[in-house]
Amino acid sequence: MRQFSLFLIICLFLQGCQSMVARRGRQWDEDQVAQVMPAADKTITQDDVLQVLGSPSFESSFGPKSWFYVRRETSRRAFLKPKTRELGILEVAFSDKGEVTGVSERDMETLKPVSYFSKVTPSRGYSETFFEQIFGNFGRLNKKGSKN
Repeated sequence: MRQFSLFLIICLFLQGCQSMVARRGRQWDEDQVAQVMPAADKTITQDDVLQVLGSPSFESSFGPKSWFYVRRETSRRAFLKPKTRELGILEVAFSDKGEVTGVSERDMETLKPVSYFSKVTPSRGYSETFFEQIFGNFGRLNKKGSKN
């Protein structure tokens, strides 16, 4: 009986080490991409793309009109920081008439990493410390009879 309970406790602890997978964004497959690919005998419109892939994650703000579909798969063990396992971007480019002119897919290997600027812009004025913020209101309470 002791061995069984010890085995059960070990199994419960190991369960916490199992990685959790999260999929976010629009998940597409090769059949859906093939349906929106432009062909010589068939024109694909924006409405057709909406039917197959749904609403885009975002649209281009400048340049030729394009829709972007983004997906991301992360895994995480227990309380550790999540790691990106897969990242994909599907770009559907349109002509001025609203017809598909091209479809391209990018993954983690073809994307360029973005480095963030970590410095902070200093602000002018007085900045309170953590303890000054916590204990700063003691003694500032309104007294009886004041109109504030």
